[in-house]
Amino acid sequence: MAAMGGWLLFAPASLIRSITAHPVKSAVANAQPSLRIDIELRKVLPVPFLGPRVVSASPADLMLNHSIFVPPVRPATAAERLELARLQAAQLEAERKKSIMLAPFRHASQAFFGMFVAIKRTWTREGFLKLKAKKRTLLLDITGGWALDEGRALDRICKVQPN
Repeated sequence: MAAMGGWLLFAPASLIRSITAHPVKSAVANAQPSLRIDIELRKVLPVPFLGPRVVSASPADLMLNHSIFVPPVRPATAAERLELARLQAAQLEAERKKSIMLAPFRHASQAFFGMFVAIKRTWTREGFLKLKAKKRTLLLDITGGWALDEGRALDRICKVQPN
């Protein structure tokens, strides 16, 4: 029981809240500015006057276990794309035509399904990318959120090295 409690209690300790890149001026007058990456971590305890922890690293110190950007699969021909668009429009229209009296039950079903997916992700740590920064492993949620240029910017800055 203690191990399971520790698994849940210490989970937010390494979750990334945001990643910011800052140029740093060089000491030499005409040198190129270097880049510093600030990784802001989530709070473990909600203490109001205690700020979030920030890990600063250079891009050379960062390593991802796989790429963030995954190119979407596009249909090969224009006819296939048109047929796919028609299917999506038909599904949307069918959803709109469903009874308004059943809408609360559909929404409750979606909420319960989302809750069980969140519980599964809590226990299995599914949907997180491992980012190693200064010999420390941090977790980045890749199922939600926003990434500049669909994650290509972070892929270019960090080394991608599969396990």
